[in-house]
Amino acid sequence: WIQSRLTTEANAEYRVTESQYRQCLLQIARKAAANDGSWVSVEELDSVPRFDPTRPPGVAVERLIASNILETHPGRSDRIRFSFEAVQDFFLAESMIEDIEQDPKAAAGFFGGLSFSSAVTRLERIGDQIATNAFREEFVSALAILDGPKAAVVLRTSAEAFAEGSRELVVSKVSALLSSRMRSEQALATELLGRVRCDESKQAIQNHWTSNEASERVYPIVASAAISHSIIELVPHVFRTWWFTRDKYFVDLRPELLATTSEFRDTLTSYAAQYLAAQEHSDDYQRSLMVMAYLEDDIGVDAIRKRTKDAHPYFYESMYLLAIGSRKAVQLYSSLIDRFLRIPRDKPTHEEYTRIHFAYIPHVRVANLVTTTVEEFVCDQIDSDEPERQLIGRFLSKWLGTSRLLRHMVKRWQVDGYHIPGDYKFGRCLGANGWVELWREANITE
Repeated sequence: WIQSRLTTEANAEYRVTESQYRQCLLQIARKAAANDGSWVSVEELDSVPRFDPTRPPGVAVERLIASNILETHPGRSDRIRFSFEAVQDFFLAESMIEDIEQDPKAAAGFFGGLSFSSAVTRLERIGDQIATNAFREEFVSALAILDGPKAAVVLRTSAEAFAEGSRELVVSKVSALLSSRMRSEQALATELLGRVRCDESKQAIQNHWTSNEASERVYPIVASAAISHSIIELVPHVFRTWWFTRDKYFVDLRPELLATTSEFRDTLTSYAAQYLAAQEHSDDYQRSLMVMAYLEDDIGVDAIRKRTKDAHPYFYESMYLLAIGSRKAVQLYSSLIDRFLRIPRDKPTHEEYTRIHFAYIPHVRVANLVTTTVEEFVCDQIDSDEPERQLIGRFLSKWLGTSRLLRHMVKRWQVDGYHIPGDYKFGRCLGANGWVELWREANITE
């Protein structure tokens, strides 16, 4: 983000380059840190690029203020600071590389005295910058002795760049917290080890969590670490994480699972598949379907077809079919919709009909899993001559929320026999650009 902003601000008219902007920010970050991270007087910036003594601080800093990377004190126009503390920490870390090279142990002592939250952003940037420098080993080893979690932050950007001895020292310090009586320390240690991608971290997580039970709060953090390192021994733990018993799918979980090793995915699939034969609802049956959906495995389609032959689907079965989105899954879901439309409204009670409606046509929160096949099916429902199908298509479009479906729904807004009011939330989802494009299309058509 920062690189993109500086490239955008580089302006030939003012003859200010990206590197000059960077030098300005590095110096301002240094001076702000000397002032306890507070405001910096423009008179102190006489060494920044393009400084103008007749009109301080000069065009380069003025451009950074105009772009909202820096800001002016509301009551003192001669004082400036970073608009965002995270950006200041980023440049302060980059400016401290030279100090670390000159005296790694002293630099480690400085960071050892900071709180974890104050140091973490800087240490992430430092770890990224020093991964190829010889002094990295002395710095991270000295910091590990003082504070293992902070040293782990340095390692996590490129752990394999550090020597085995340094990794072992850091991991040993952090893994000691896994046995802490404080759950917050267990959670911190597990999360850090999960992000430090090396064999030492993987072994530490595996050794501890295959022989110890995680608390409810720590449980999903252990699962995330197991996924990050593709720890096969923790597959049963991952399977029983609460993610797989919710009424929605999460945006980032599929890419994380698909980034694991093929052996881990195959093991998780095999473990989940043993629960697909269920004829009644169980948490394990729901977990198995959601796991299959995340892993893009349509093996659950046949299990749902068999179970729903003479029974209504469960809402998560319908969600699975839409999340998988394969042709076979959509064909089965289409047949379920046909069955639903044949149910007389006057036979079940209102409450019973509402429950059945939700089972067949749930609130489909499937994150970023929507396929073209699903979009085509929903568009076909909207284009149907049957008002009931049109309403189903509209409902699914609003919950699936892809640009294609929302635009198609607007174009086919009217449903015979029904008054369809506008929805401000729906309008926001389509976005201003979407509405402008629809308006242009309508004008062209006319």
